[in-house]
Amino acid sequence: MADFGDIAAVRLRRVERRLLLEADVQRSFDRHLGTLEAGPAADWQVLTDRASITVFQITRATTPTLFNEPTGVSHLAGFAESDALNPMDTYLALAERVLSAQKRALSALEILRIAYREGLAPDHIQGRTQHKTLQARLSEDILRYRDSSKFYRPAPGKFFLHALKDDPSVPEADRSPIVARRRKRDLPRHHALAFRKPLIAKEASKTGEVTMDSFVNLIERGCYHYASSSRLRRSDDILVWSFVVVVKAGCVLSYRSGPYREQRDSFMSKRVIGFYSPVVETDMTLFDQADHGVVWSGMKALASDLDLYDDLAWRALNANSKLQTVIYPKGDGECDDLLAVVSFSCPDWLEPTSSRLAINDLKWIDLSTPINHTEDFDPWSQTLLPVARRLALEA
Repeated sequence: MADFGDIAAVRLRRVERRLLLEADVQRSFDRHLGTLEAGPAADWQVLTDRASITVFQITRATTPTLFNEPTGVSHLAGFAESDALNPMDTYLALAERVLSAQKRALSALEILRIAYREGLAPDHIQGRTQHKTLQARLSEDILRYRDSSKFYRPAPGKFFLHALKDDPSVPEADRSPIVARRRKRDLPRHHALAFRKPLIAKEASKTGEVTMDSFVNLIERGCYHYASSSRLRRSDDILVWSFVVVVKAGCVLSYRSGPYREQRDSFMSKRVIGFYSPVVETDMTLFDQADHGVVWSGMKALASDLDLYDDLAWRALNANSKLQTVIYPKGDGECDDLLAVVSFSCPDWLEPTSSRLAINDLKWIDLSTPINHTEDFDPWSQTLLPVARRLALEA
């Protein structure tokens, strides 16, 4: 009888060879992962990781015992696939198990490699973007719960457990959380989601609206690419921005942009009716593929700007944020952009505040009556005022 370990090894080598052929046309695959340095060695490591996961998925159904036998990491035993966890909780539980056993900081990709090697990954979390989903889930937990989270970052892209940071067996470099600086709005965001200008010009109506069906279809068909950053783009690139409109009882939340946020002349010191951020590659996770993480990107921007980190506010964000429309604001005097408008219906009990220097004169504007001086608003807000009025009156 053939040894299952030998079978798996043969299949691993076959898949590795196939993936290395793919590397000829995809030498920068690590760019998509955001966790490894570029170069041939990194390419081999990434492809090996993919091969290991692929082989595990191939052999799992026919050789279940191969991946469930004890491997010397006793802490990992007992994490059954039948655990009654939703997918989001499963990722955190999986990370906690692996980190507890390894007693060292790991990246999301490394956590998944070990989980697959030890036969811990349940079937319902399989997918091509598992590492992104795991990293996003860990980042969200740290963002929401801060010091109360079970996890922290001892280095960029690495995660570890608060419960083990005083363990003498843990490497010294992994025992102290790094202090993550708040993301400045004027910094470029790498790998920004973009479309070609002729494609959007064809899809947009005379009013500049791209229908939701068209937008989702473009994402599903993979008709997008990634610009180097939100500042470095080609002349025919149209970047996608998540633009969150906060509405309540006929009103929209507005503010004036400070120099820490905006350096575009036509935007600086103007009144704004939304909180925005470029959509980037890492915004798309296993749970955000339909809209490429547009809503998730906007939620992060809004939480950062208004300090919505407590559990109640975060639950409201999750429940009340919805992608409403996509607008192509032509002729705004700046580079072409696509605005994916997300509405957040603000609960009555939540009164937004902000301590950020970039957010000035935060106040509600009543849109039940016409705005007389639209020139006081930035170009994007001027374009989106009709949309905001409709959403505010529906709130």
